[in-house]
Amino acid sequence: MQRETFFNYKLRNLFYFFISKNIGVEHILPVVKSVLNLFDISVDILPFKSTVSNMSNEMGVLSRIQTNEELLNCTNVTMHRDATTKKGKHFLLCSIQHW
Repeated sequence: MQRETFFNYKLRNLFYFFISKNIGVEHILPVVKSVLNLFDISVDILPFKSTVSNMSNEMGVLSRIQTNEELLNCTNVTMHRDATTKKGKHFLLCSIQHW
């Protein structure tokens, strides 16, 4: 079943906030429902998990576009990346310097 639904910017921002705090896509809907219930806010339709996943992908694309725009304006750029795994968790560090 397909539905065409547009979510207002406030609801999208709530999802973006939780995504940016590294809450997994599979956990965001129950968290959002709980937050809305706490504040006695009624929403007719919430996005499917696949839509939340698309929102997460959108954030990554926008981040890459913004980074690309900034780097195109730089003449000297140094980038450093390092990664490690500790107790089953993967950590990545990325540092960009320009002058």
